[in-house]
Amino acid sequence: MTSKIDILFEELFGFKPKKSGEAYEKISAAVMKLLYKDSKVTHDEKLKGEFSDTLYQIDVMLEDESKKRMGEAKDYTVKGAKVGEQIFKS
Repeated sequence: MTSKIDILFEELFGFKPKKSGEAYEKISAAVMKLLYKDSKVTHDEKLKGEFSDTLYQIDVMLEDESKKRMGEAKDYTVKGAKVGEQIFKS
């Protein structure tokens, strides 16, 4: 099933995202770039942990001269769930 976010993404950019959830991540990064024009915004960044060699995937990262801000973007529209609602029920 196609999510509403994937449909919006295709209407905005003219192509479909390659993987599930990617549309929401890219739209989130685009919004951050619009809000913080003077900062560097990246999508799908890979960073090593500060205290380990674990590699983490960051959906959206905002960098300016003093800080890095990282965000996780999740598209729950396919499941019809709300943010904060328990998605996986046993």
